[in-house]
Amino acid sequence: MADSSPPAGLSDRAAQILKLVGELADAIRANEHSSRDETLQQVASAWKSLFPAIVELGETLPAEPDPVTDWIREVSRVSKWFDDAARQHGLADVLFRFNCDGFLRVEEEGRALLNDMAANQDAFAVVDVEPVLSLLDRYPATPAGHVAFLEMVRDEIQYAADAKRQQFAKGYSFETLARMVCGIKWVEAGQRLSVLFHLAPDAANQAASVLQTELKVGTVERIDELFTPVVRDLRDALEQSRIEARNAAEGGAVAKGIKPAGQQKSPATVNERMAGTIMEKPEAMGWNSPQWAKFLKCGKSSVVETATWKILEIARLQAKAERMNDRRRKPKASDSKRD
Repeated sequence: MADSSPPAGLSDRAAQILKLVGELADAIRANEHSSRDETLQQVASAWKSLFPAIVELGETLPAEPDPVTDWIREVSRVSKWFDDAARQHGLADVLFRFNCDGFLRVEEEGRALLNDMAANQDAFAVVDVEPVLSLLDRYPATPAGHVAFLEMVRDEIQYAADAKRQQFAKGYSFETLARMVCGIKWVEAGQRLSVLFHLAPDAANQAASVLQTELKVGTVERIDELFTPVVRDLRDALEQSRIEARNAAEGGAVAKGIKPAGQQKSPATVNERMAGTIMEKPEAMGWNSPQWAKFLKCGKSSVVETATWKILEIARLQAKAERMNDRRRKPKASDSKRD
């Protein structure tokens, strides 16, 4: 059977392209919500970075097909359409008149592909493809950054749910609602949630349960009702942890949950150690259970029983499902134009 794995180094270059695609997709989303000179400049700047990079990489792709090469070629095809349209109509006109969701689609496909590759490495193999987190300048890989990211996702879900509730009064088409939902970073929300279990286990478990639901136009209202309160609980837990840390640092009254001096601290559980490891090594989100067991020096069964592992599994399964759905749909960027 032929080896379908990408050539050495191609995954790293694909990750760089994915970062540029993500920046362009974020700028396109911002322009859709508020078409101003500032957002137009963000699109122009992101496009200026992506286009020469994808052209250069496209010239060196191997002839043999593999998933990473196929994804890069799809990014190249969408980019070619966008470049031709921008040259013919101008960037502002393209963003206003045409459906540019091709970049949003290939961003999600690329994220799912690289994360899937990281999750399916051979046992104990070195993982050289990190799960790709986006918007790290605004939402860094810290507990505060992860909670803020979930709040951003919550706000976008609320916006889409309100639009769905007012669909007929406002005259929104199904395609418009689908574009709103498509742009929500639902899979990444699950990845970021996986490191927040130590803050509020009950809220994290409830959030993980909500994240098992496929986000689509038909489910966005129910998800809005369920996701909003658990995100609020995570924010409250984060603020409480900050208060406890500040009290402990200032030497004031013993904070709630802090053990008195001299009392032996209980050893960290496997779940707590996994969450702590992900905080220090975000790439650990892509590890399989044997890799976790080797790193933590525990049994594989101890890993797969943790809440952190179950949350990561939910995110991986969602990414695979979205990737399969995208492969079945595969809409062309130029096929659908805005009215």
